[in-house]
Amino acid sequence: MDTNIKVVPLSCAVQTYAWGKIGDQSTVAALAKNQAGFTFDQHMPYAELWMGSHPKGPSKLINMPDSLSENNSYLGDWITQKPSVLGTDVYQKFGASLPFLFKVLSVNKSLSIQAHPTKEHAEILHQERPDVYPDPNHKPEMAIALTRFEALCGFRPASEILNYFHEVQEFLAVVGQEAVDGLINAEMATQRSIRKSAVHKALKHCMTCLMECDPKILKIQLANLVNRLNECHEKREDTTPYLGRLFLRIHNEYPGDVGCFVIYFLNHITLEPYESIFLGPNVPHAYLAGDIIECMAASDNVVRAGLTPKYKDVATLTEMLNYTPQTVLETKFLPTQDDNDKFLSVYNAPVDDFSVRKIQIPSQTLKEYDMKILHGPSILLTMSGKADLVFGTNSTKLCKGSVLFISSGTHVSLKDIAPDEEVLLFQAYCDLQRT
Repeated sequence: MDTNIKVVPLSCAVQTYAWGKIGDQSTVAALAKNQAGFTFDQHMPYAELWMGSHPKGPSKLINMPDSLSENNSYLGDWITQKPSVLGTDVYQKFGASLPFLFKVLSVNKSLSIQAHPTKEHAEILHQERPDVYPDPNHKPEMAIALTRFEALCGFRPASEILNYFHEVQEFLAVVGQEAVDGLINAEMATQRSIRKSAVHKALKHCMTCLMECDPKILKIQLANLVNRLNECHEKREDTTPYLGRLFLRIHNEYPGDVGCFVIYFLNHITLEPYESIFLGPNVPHAYLAGDIIECMAASDNVVRAGLTPKYKDVATLTEMLNYTPQTVLETKFLPTQDDNDKFLSVYNAPVDDFSVRKIQIPSQTLKEYDMKILHGPSILLTMSGKADLVFGTNSTKLCKGSVLFISSGTHVSLKDIAPDEEVLLFQAYCDLQRT
């Protein structure tokens, strides 16, 4: 085994889920066009680019020396054979496997309303139902917008939810006045500590009532709201108090689905490019539209309960959710700027499994750029720009769609940066020293 190989180009899996953007509209497709072995189809929905070692979409090693058997083998197998590439700290904590999964998503149609379990809960779910929950790991994740991006994330402040119960009578009819009265009483509690606990309990009751409502009542009330909103549009009346445009759009994608009413519980967030959200365990969310960088712990555990044809585990979801209300501003996750490097932003996730760096070098700015050494493994994605990535006496060329695995402790730098285009790189990594 050649121990000098520190940087390895990757060919990555492309997922063509139905909710993905079609053909050239997809950022995933634009990046994948420069991936080895990818065949583009203008009519296909390109949803996700997976960069990592997850068995549902493992990355392959490419351009390895002919003398090595790893040519076209999988990243996960190579790491197992050569765990030193992870670094001592990461290997001791996570074993001989990459602790994160790095993705690009292009969302054309709403994804399911979902949440991810804690590590302890994931172990229980996997043991009890391995066919539904395929691994025992948690799945905290971070989304960084590449384009304007819409999502539902976390419970709204209780006052906002109560306002929608007042404005949207169809929503009230499905949840029920008794449950709503409980939320009203909880919100009116005078002692802050009592109010917080009571609101959580009342929100859980309201959410459970919605998710377990009579399907006949649900169908009637959804149809009533659709008709009312359409009448408002015909009369050119403002439907903002009812989230009219959002409701109709989601209902058009998933007609008759209980998830259409969940928009009144959860924050509707719009991220501008490079804004982000961090989704810890049990946080309800749904991606609605746009392109993002996504990084998560190496897991595929998802508990769903709406806006999906897939298996819905309503009882598990309503029991596990974090019912803490937050404002939109509180829900956003802010990167830090490096004081010594104006081109570097760090999205330092509050978990050990991963963090993400953004390196953005405007055109006509630099010919060379020195990247900081990481004490753990990383995957580097080139979104735009051209340069030579130099490591030791070796180098490889970067261009749009290039994906590289970089071993722990490897010093890399950019040389001969092409001046005519911005360089934009995202680097997912695990560095327990928090460099």
